[in-house]
Amino acid sequence: YAKYIPNPVISLRTSDPLNSSQEDSGLYLAVGLSIQVWDGLDRQRNVRRQKEILRQFELDSEKVEYTLAVTWKSAQNNHHICSLDSRASEAQLEIARLRAERDKIRHDGGTLPVHQLQENRLKYLQTRQQAMAKNLDRNLSILYLRHLSGNLRDAFVDSEALSAQLRRGDAPQRQVSGNSP
Repeated sequence: YAKYIPNPVISLRTSDPLNSSQEDSGLYLAVGLSIQVWDGLDRQRNVRRQKEILRQFELDSEKVEYTLAVTWKSAQNNHHICSLDSRASEAQLEIARLRAERDKIRHDGGTLPVHQLQENRLKYLQTRQQAMAKNLDRNLSILYLRHLSGNLRDAFVDSEALSAQLRRGDAPQRQVSGNSP
């Protein structure tokens, strides 16, 4: 509403140099108030501009929400796939362990040569290495899910104690626990 308050106007002008009929050439001082009657649709343009800015902000927030939802769903799917792969590799590892045990018994009985025993032992170790890699992938997917959910921070930082220390003005102390990774 400030634009409806009259504005003071002070004007200083000289006589018209093209009009030669006036004999007195002096300075004229004018003092007055100016009230805006028509704003040239500035108000409508400003409202439309503000609505466009608000719409753009809403679209940006929807985009962020969609991106977060897609990231969360992708992380969940990745965890599910990694868990299935880990279970399958554990089953393959158990089969390989039983085969290695069977081959050791056959070797002790004299029916399996040493080089074949070593080859089968190498297959078992490779299967074990693959199982460990699949288990690592599963653990990393769990870690990423905990990172996205915020649970990772809460697991290692006692936010209530930290905020209480900050409210008191104390410097946060680093605490080392015996069971931290």
